[in-house]
Amino acid sequence: MEKINICISGHVCRDNSSNLYSFWQGFINLQRSLPKVKEVRVFAHSWNPEFTELIKKVYGSPHIVSEKQPCFIGAYGPLIRPANKFEKGLVRYRSTWARNSPQQLIGNTTSRSKAIELLSEEKVSDDEWVLATRWDQGCTGSKEVNIVNIDKALPKNYFYLSYFSEVDEGYADMWFLTNKKLASEFEGYSSFIVDCLAGRNDYFKSFTCEGWPISLPRKSKPAMVGRLNGYLNKTADIVLNGLVKLSQGTKLYNKTFGLRGKFIAYKERPIVSGENSILPTEPSNVIFPNYVGLNIHAMLKYFCLSKGLRESIRFLDIKDFQSEKKGHVINPVDFCYVIYSHSSFSDCWEMAIGQAIENLPETCKKIYLVTDKSDVSYQALDSIEICQSVTPLFYNNDDKYTKRLSDVFSLIDDKFETIYFVHEDMPLIGKLDEIFLNTMLHYISHSNEFYIKLVDTSYVDKKENHVSFPNLVKNYGGYSFSIQPSLMKKKEIIEFLSGFECDIYALEQTATECNFVFSAVKGNIKVGKYLTTNVHFPHIATAISKGKWCTNEWPKEIDILQKKYNIDLSDRGTLG
Repeated sequence: MEKINICISGHVCRDNSSNLYSFWQGFINLQRSLPKVKEVRVFAHSWNPEFTELIKKVYGSPHIVSEKQPCFIGAYGPLIRPANKFEKGLVRYRSTWARNSPQQLIGNTTSRSKAIELLSEEKVSDDEWVLATRWDQGCTGSKEVNIVNIDKALPKNYFYLSYFSEVDEGYADMWFLTNKKLASEFEGYSSFIVDCLAGRNDYFKSFTCEGWPISLPRKSKPAMVGRLNGYLNKTADIVLNGLVKLSQGTKLYNKTFGLRGKFIAYKERPIVSGENSILPTEPSNVIFPNYVGLNIHAMLKYFCLSKGLRESIRFLDIKDFQSEKKGHVINPVDFCYVIYSHSSFSDCWEMAIGQAIENLPETCKKIYLVTDKSDVSYQALDSIEICQSVTPLFYNNDDKYTKRLSDVFSLIDDKFETIYFVHEDMPLIGKLDEIFLNTMLHYISHSNEFYIKLVDTSYVDKKENHVSFPNLVKNYGGYSFSIQPSLMKKKEIIEFLSGFECDIYALEQTATECNFVFSAVKGNIKVGKYLTTNVHFPHIATAISKGKWCTNEWPKEIDILQKKYNIDLSDRGTLG
């Protein structure tokens, strides 16, 4: 799989909303789902023309069509007879089917058809891969259907869909993968849906009266039973895992380990359905209530059967392809990495630079080392071989910390809108999450935020979940602003710092006395009294306090680094 064409469609955000949370989460999910390929091309249609420029810049594609969704009552209103055909036996607004409507069905399928039509306009060849998905990919539905599950090894001549427990009723439409020739069948998809609603084909009769093909009868379970089963499974997991840990080194270990294995096998047993158990030619006596017929999954199944696609369909289970190497960055954003330091910390430079080179993605196009203009700095830069990999920037030692930053930031190449800022004692200790970083760089570029901290703190006046971007929090007051690993917009942070004329400690103290509101990446790993770190940006923050190594808070991490870079901890001493 060298090239993949992605057709994205639907609403960028929900009706009557401008919240882009699902747009950013969908962008993250899509990047994580892709295999490594040489080229990704995006073809998209949206019902949100107000976000056209955002879509083009984030996805890096000119193949975007956006328009305001029309009212489709003229397409279906005169055709559905009787008008309550799909409503018998249900008060829809009180049910789980509340959002299903002809307007929604025609809107979703029209958008998908228009996105796929763009492939022909750009003369994509018939044998090229096509992934059809939605702007909110991975944000709705069960895990089995909202994870795009594809692999380079798949043969091109099939039509791939996700396999899930309701596959007899209908095929999940969140995504599909196929070649361009088969994908082109969907250019007339929305017209087929109108025919299903109007009764111009046998969809409704087959689904509600005659028998739905390739289906096994199933007893429906009350929602309470499903929740109870989930609770029991979680409880059993906790108990059995605990027993295995407690029995290690005893005669009971093998028995408890085997018991846990049997439970896992039972819990993960394959789903039995008509789609994987009977031949398509066998008759079925399975029917569904009228109100279930207003169902895009069922209509997709009928579309595939009517088009003769069933023989080409292959269902993919979420356990089919599990690889840590999965993921492809879409439209990568270049950035620079700025390490602030002083000649008195030159013993940390090799560590800070070496960890950056090892763990930053290729989109980091330049590493700057910021230090004082002094003979000691020049000598250290000449003597430490790895410093040849960075661009030094110098500040006047007599200037306050805030002026030092403003002055050196103004020297950074203008092609870098965003700065990834750290101090020399905040090294990366593992590969950072380049997909999450890339999405954050797009987000910060298109928002009015200019500073986002990459670690979090509990020392704030108020904390709440970010409404527009996943895995961020909004911090009010306190250390919402502090000198930690951060993303900063170059122009805006210079303007922000111009309001201060102080050293680093006075800057943080002043910040705690102000009503600042800044975002931070949500932390789930507590370190020390106030700090929480995360898996996206694995930094030590900070390794040195009051001139000594913080082996009390980072014992394993500092031990690894001191061996790797031959650091003599006794030169500074430790706080362990």
